[in-house]
Amino acid sequence: MPTFTQEEVAKHTSEKDCWVIFKGKVYDVSEYLDDHPGGVEIITDLAGMDCTEDFEDTGHSEEAYDMFDEYYIGDLEGSTSDVVAPAPSGDAAAIKTTVTASNNASVEIKYDTGKPKTPNSGNDNGSVMIMAGAAVAVGAAAAFFLLRKKK
Repeated sequence: MPTFTQEEVAKHTSEKDCWVIFKGKVYDVSEYLDDHPGGVEIITDLAGMDCTEDFEDTGHSEEAYDMFDEYYIGDLEGSTSDVVAPAPSGDAAAIKTTVTASNNASVEIKYDTGKPKTPNSGNDNGSVMIMAGAAVAVGAAAAFFLLRKKK
């Protein structure tokens, strides 16, 4: 699918050529305007802009959300809403993966598979306790030196 800039979408603001952005995706809703139960003006007031907040605040039905698929024409440049992370698999208690979007932004995702953690997996409570103890020790040392310096 093509990618559009905000500026490109903003050029489509008439009833005959009406585009909106919803959750980082671009939709040409021109053919839908006359069918909208709330009237044409509600949509044309948001033409060329992001309608996500207005749409969700109105309390639309699931059917209304599903209708977007029919009018989808591409993605908004820089949007990461189209990123789909791979589903976790295997026997691990947690799986990490990195997902990179079309704009080269990446995010690390950690899944908890709900499977029991095995001893020595590095995810047991002993590791957490060691880290917590180290944090307390560093904090106490910092406080000691800061208070000592004030005297």
